[in-house]
Amino acid sequence: MLVALWLISSLPSVQAEHEHAPNKDCPLPSDTDREYRFDLPAWVTRGGCIRERGHRECSRILEAILDSLAKIREAEYASAASVLSLLPTIGALFGPPTSEIWRLKSIVPFGGALAMSLSFGGALMPVNVEDYENAVAKGNTAIGSIISLRRHPPGSQKDVPNIDERLQELSNKIRERIDRLESVRPPKKTLILGLVVMFILFSMAQAAMAVVEQGGVINFLCSARYWMHMWYFLVTLAAFAEDRAHRPFNKTYKLYLSSLSYDVEILGGQPISDYFSTSTATENALKQLKTLRPASMNFFGSSLQTPARNSVIVMVSIVGQQKWEQIGKRLSRVFSVAVFVMGTAVFASATLLSLIMAVVVLTLTLAAGIFGRAIASWIVSNVAGTEPMIHIISGTKEEAYQAIAEILSLKSNDGSPFQVEINGQIFINERRVASRSWLKVALFGVLAEPYDIAKPYQKTKMSSGAGMSLNPLSSGLTNTLRGGVSIPFLSSAADPSLPIHRTDNDAVKTVSQQSVPSIPPDNQPDN
Repeated sequence: MLVALWLISSLPSVQAEHEHAPNKDCPLPSDTDREYRFDLPAWVTRGGCIRERGHRECSRILEAILDSLAKIREAEYASAASVLSLLPTIGALFGPPTSEIWRLKSIVPFGGALAMSLSFGGALMPVNVEDYENAVAKGNTAIGSIISLRRHPPGSQKDVPNIDERLQELSNKIRERIDRLESVRPPKKTLILGLVVMFILFSMAQAAMAVVEQGGVINFLCSARYWMHMWYFLVTLAAFAEDRAHRPFNKTYKLYLSSLSYDVEILGGQPISDYFSTSTATENALKQLKTLRPASMNFFGSSLQTPARNSVIVMVSIVGQQKWEQIGKRLSRVFSVAVFVMGTAVFASATLLSLIMAVVVLTLTLAAGIFGRAIASWIVSNVAGTEPMIHIISGTKEEAYQAIAEILSLKSNDGSPFQVEINGQIFINERRVASRSWLKVALFGVLAEPYDIAKPYQKTKMSSGAGMSLNPLSSGLTNTLRGGVSIPFLSSAADPSLPIHRTDNDAVKTVSQQSVPSIPPDNQPDN
């Protein structure tokens, strides 16, 4: 931290030219006359005046100012430094770690990161697997279902899970969640309102720190301007590092499932299940989803824009830590202790700091941390009714891959497949049919709408019942003899310029579960 502050203080500062040269000793009337009231603009200006001539002149001016201080100001500045030195300890006031922040981070990663940024170094994440498994049993808000596949240690009082039964339970929960006739989506207004309030609290704390660091001066780093923000950056970095190092899962896969809104026919493509023969092959396939030979689709029904009725995020976590994570756990602890010690030293050495401003910044940072955590819990409790997430905890990679294979092959109660998104790759009936940026789901989670597979078709002007003849390489749209539109969204990973040859056996006709409540037996689509 000292090195970072020294580097910042060594950077040349660009100052606007004044009409009159600043007073050499940068006096503040209230420093020498106790009758003067605190003047915030003059106090901030005096702090900039002290620093603007470099470290050597800064130290000389600071010494001259300290020699001329009235006794009452000396006592005030000493008290302010004592108050500010409490900042590194505020993380302990936020209480023990809970799973709410992790749940918020799971459904809305941006919101979880914002909540962690308001922790000011406080430990917010559980470190034991049992804390996640028992979230429902303890009555905590779990915003969804938790299914544990891992085997418990010998002598444990818990039953040994039957993998097939647990996978069937998983399938039933997903079907129950997505096949609902009523659209049950997370309340966006609640999520957005909570995130906006958290951002306001974050901005208020940052603004208070910006004012204090401009008026206050550090004795041993006289010319450092952004000393308080440097502390905040390091303490937040330490919090994120500790969260990552102590997380009991070494790998987590996030799958975004939604109902299929259109009646489509899947043409060609390479089923991802071809790679699920061994654990190594499955792991390689999940790392290289973009290389799977894609399929195209034929819309044999209307392609009017239709949002997905329901959706759910399924997280598959593998318990355990690698060797580098064990080392990282110790290093993160050392780093956190070092940041705490240096932060305390920096704040205790702050001088010329108004007691009023010290109380204001301490109050705002405490309020941001406490209310930020309370708002995160409020968001989770309000979203819990929609069950936007299912968390699968597996003890081995093989168990996790079994769960992923089960999800990708899952069909609704009427036989139509679900739309599954993994790392921005869209799968229907185990075949890759489209892609989008993985950042949307990675940042916004359930706030990101499920991908609209008919979006390229909706952008073209179609006449009634017939398609337009367009260049398939430029628009991805071609005519078919079936009265629909065949859309090869993706080209083959091996050679994008080569067409994919298909046969009738490659076609899989799918009727959306949203299209009709039930389908008479005589009109069932061909499988």
